[in-house]
Amino acid sequence: NVTATGTMQVGPFADASSVNLTLEHGTDATCDVDMGTYTYTCPFICSPAAYATAIVSEDCTNSQFYVDVDITDLGNGTPAITDGTNTWTVTATGTMQVGPFADASSVNLTLEHGTDATCDVDMGTYTYTCPFICSPAAYATAVVSEDCTNSQFYVDVDITDLG
Repeated sequence: NVTATGTMQVGPFADASSVNLTLEHGTDATCDVDMGTYTYTCPFICSPAAYATAIVSEDCTNSQFYVDVDITDLGNGTPAITDGTNTWTVTATGTMQVGPFADASSVNLTLEHGTDATCDVDMGTYTYTCPFICSPAAYATAVVSEDCTNSQFYVDVDITDLG
């Protein structure tokens, strides 16, 4: 009931609902005032997913590497990690592995919120180049062979492995 002039708060009403308000006269319905329909949706406040560490894990046997990511918070979206081409769904906290990525390549990772891109987290760029493993050539013997008639000599080398 309205008993005085001034500001009066009416409600509460459920978020994202519509309500039609009428200022009722009280004794004469022809004097009622239709105030219109009001709708309000509270803005979505995102909580981004979070990670503690992202560590490169090499797999040089297969000329590739992975990134091990320690997810600490799922946020309030549907998080995933992407490199812009591939996407790995994040379903739980803890360590997850993304990749593989080609040896010597660089990959920029983003921890996506999944609902609100403004809450995406840039994880940075990761690169790994497998070290070159030298496989040396080998020989069994090296023997000098003379050619004194022509004032020269040779070395005869028995090569056993080209590396």
